[in-house]
Amino acid sequence: MRSGSARFLLFALCLGLCSLVLPSAGLTARAQTPITAAIIVPAAADADRIAALEKQVASQTAAIANAQTAGDNGWMLVSAALVLMMSGPGLALFYGGLVRKKNVLGTMMQTFAMMAVVTVLWALVLLARVWQWKRLHRRAW
Repeated sequence: MRSGSARFLLFALCLGLCSLVLPSAGLTARAQTPITAAIIVPAAADADRIAALEKQVASQTAAIANAQTAGDNGWMLVSAALVLMMSGPGLALFYGGLVRKKNVLGTMMQTFAMMAVVTVLWALVLLARVWQWKRLHRRAW
């Protein structure tokens, strides 16, 4: 272990190096320069830009609609289920490896029990939020 003065010296050295390196790397804060002359853009250029942007948005909307197929959604659901099924045993084995041999089973069971508790709490909180949302939006209409 390092003594208090050695820690302070190491901290001061790191702080000094950072204060020397960061300004030379161009990471300094600079004030904004004021705009001296107003830029005047003709109305025709704006109309062309707006038309080009609307065309781009329309093409992207069509591409997004074509990309969202049932196969993509199905694969996302399957992969999410696989990840969730791997998380429980993975956490249990990880925490089981951190304890002595006689405590491995208890640690694994605690992991699975906590996953069950979190799942139930998550479902209850989600249902409460949905009911609250429905209640608020029913009054607004």
